Amino acid sequence: MIGNREVSEKQRLELWKEYERRKEELPQSVTNFVDELAETNHLDNVGFRRRNLPALLAKYFLDMSDSMKNSLKMMKPGSFGFYVVGNNSTNVEGIKKIIPTDMFLWEIGQKVGWKQVSVINMELLKSRDIFKKNRGTAESILVFKAPLSTEFERTAIYSLGDVSKFRDSGEEWNFNDEATQTHLHSIHPYPAKFIPQIPRKAILQWTSKGDVVLDPFCGSGTTLLESILLERKAIGVDNNSVACLVSEAKIAEYTNSDIDILKKFLVEVELLKKKEQGKTEVIIPQYKNLEYWFSKEAIMDLGRINWLINKLEGNSKALVQAIFSSIIVRVSYQDSDTRYSRKEYEYVEGNAFGYFIQKLKRVVKSVEEVMNLPKEEAKVLHIDGKNLESIEEESVNMIVTSPPYLNAYDYHKYHRHRIHWIDGDVELARDKEIGKHDTFTRPNADPDLYFKDMSKCFDEWYRVLKPGSRALIVIGDAIVNKKPVPVAEQFIKIMNEKGFNLENRWIRKIKTSRKSFNQSARMNEEHVLLFIKP
Repeated sequence: MIGNREVSEKQRLELWKEYERRKEELPQSVTNFVDELAETNHLDNVGFRRRNLPALLAKYFLDMSDSMKNSLKMMKPGSFGFYVVGNNSTNVEGIKKIIPTDMFLWEIGQKVGWKQVSVINMELLKSRDIFKKNRGTAESILVFKAPLSTEFERTAIYSLGDVSKFRDSGEEWNFNDEATQTHLHSIHPYPAKFIPQIPRKAILQWTSKGDVVLDPFCGSGTTLLESILLERKAIGVDNNSVACLVSEAKIAEYTNSDIDILKKFLVEVELLKKKEQGKTEVIIPQYKNLEYWFSKEAIMDLGRINWLINKLEGNSKALVQAIFSSIIVRVSYQDSDTRYSRKEYEYVEGNAFGYFIQKLKRVVKSVEEVMNLPKEEAKVLHIDGKNLESIEEESVNMIVTSPPYLNAYDYHKYHRHRIHWIDGDVELARDKEIGKHDTFTRPNADPDLYFKDMSKCFDEWYRVLKPGSRALIVIGDAIVNKKPVPVAEQFIKIMNEKGFNLENRWIRKIKTSRKSFNQSARMNEEHVLLFIKP
């Protein structure tokens, strides 16, 4: 049954375990809501009905995701689907909290492949059932459309020749049923995030303890964290200030003193939320269209949190700043982490504090879980990946990375507000980004520009790698000007020209419900390329 209200304690635990395993199939707005509810409802002094609610909600949204996905498979191209949905509510610490089921299912539908058409609001007839106190006063009709057939027919791989053997052998790189948000990997949302199982497998197979692993496009620091937990030294490179901040927060060496600082900071934030902090100030970045993208209330809330953060120092500050960065898009009018359009809604004063506090509590627990594990050292370089002069020649034992996909994303654009709020370098992120969507969607865009940039990167990789060392690349093919671009084949050609030998290659399947960008592109496969420097 979908939407059941009662479960046993054993069932609750099983449902929650299943949710933890599959949570990346759901939009982040849904998992944030469920996780925040669990923070309160999973406390020891909470009654069984409220304790069950997070698991029941998780089951409901996963069930609806499966249902909407399977319904879509039956639809003729371009046909319509209508879902009539009402919202409910619950009480959290005595305060009524709306469960925006309509908007969550609206996002879930899009994530599984439906095209969003419109949301039609309608008045709800007065309820006569026993649960009427929790029901809303309106329902919504969610109108979806099945994609056109050409969208389903589009392939993700454009390599020449028969690639079936690479698909067969690539199953060992799929990891589609494994949890990807362990340790500190869930600290910050990041589009097209590298799943930790890939670097973990590569590092264990082709390096030894004490070796140096480089990720020249480190993004949210997945390779770096996996490296140091496997007792390999790590170097991360990225031109994006958000990526560097998040990576630094993940690799920092935390102590019991840091935990104490973070817990005291939590108390200060809660006092600030209640306006019991005494005299407070704000730190607000000044940039064009700030008030277009944020309500005045959100700006003030973020400014007050930012002021408090800037009183911290060291590792604690970097961690808290990364958490602060993670909530910025959520309290803005930016539609999502992968859609740079304005979507106005009514911001409730204090929400930024609530999101920040809940996230910080979860992250502190994650830090406590890993801080006493044996780890190696790591560093992050905020530089252009085409010039690695600060890394010594032949000093790296392995490169494990996923370069920016051609024409897939604009990291600088979707992180722009975050970069401003953390006082980062917008120009470096914008001007040095490789493969950005804005560039390659222009009329007559030439993919050769992307390969010229990557060629400069490959030169640097060859210089810093030790002889006999390997580079593992995860990359997808692309479409530019409606023409397929076999990116992996071109990478192999360029790397061979630089002196690398292709040692092996695979094609791995991506669980499309897990991908965090461009669902409609049907990018359900990507290449794993292994090169060796003779």
